[in-house]
Amino acid sequence: MEGQLLDSEKGGKILSFNGNLYSRHSENRDGSRTYWTCRRRPVCKKRAIASKGEWGTDSSVVEVFKSLDHDHPPAPEEGQAIRAYSRMKRAAKQHPEAPPAQILRQHMPDTTFLFVEALPYLPERQTMKRTMNRLRQGDFLSNPKSLAELGEIPEAFRKTSSGKNFLLYDSYDEDDEEAEARRRESRILVFCAKSDLKRLARADTWQLDGTLFDTAPPDAKFLVRNWIAFSSS
Repeated sequence: MEGQLLDSEKGGKILSFNGNLYSRHSENRDGSRTYWTCRRRPVCKKRAIASKGEWGTDSSVVEVFKSLDHDHPPAPEEGQAIRAYSRMKRAAKQHPEAPPAQILRQHMPDTTFLFVEALPYLPERQTMKRTMNRLRQGDFLSNPKSLAELGEIPEAFRKTSSGKNFLLYDSYDEDDEEAEARRRESRILVFCAKSDLKRLARADTWQLDGTLFDTAPPDAKFLVRNWIAFSSS
């Protein structure tokens, strides 16, 4: 008999088996078996014994060796809601560029994978958005308040999602006698994939657009962000 390990709110695991949910209780001495208790304890004190499973993976399949009938009806929709919410949080962490509204549209319950009865087991919409925003910002750098605070761009922000170079030029990396003085006054960063440069090279017309931002004191600097559009006749 097979059960599934789901992610809990506190970072642990929940066993889902035959429509019932269990909390981890303990393991045997060699760690080959895990003992679980019903999540509705003390109302229901039924237990289950299962193989250890692969911790740290999503919805790991485990073998359930023993499980007794519970003192309440099964609620498979609760497990489905937990699984859907875990997908949303994982998507927010893996794709911080995606806004919470987009993640909700992609993963909210629908008739193809989640029963309508599971909706009450999900947190309120605003709560889910706040959680996803917190996860999205977990790997982000804090907004620098000056050029000095910006410092060197971390490697993770220099590449595309496929691992290709995206930061083509950074004046911070220059190393000459006047470089230090220039760093205090200005900073030039050029972000572009090489594949886009090839498209630009083939284009007959380039269109340049810029947006000017006024930063707060004491810097009183301007940050210019440029987008280049191109068309070919």
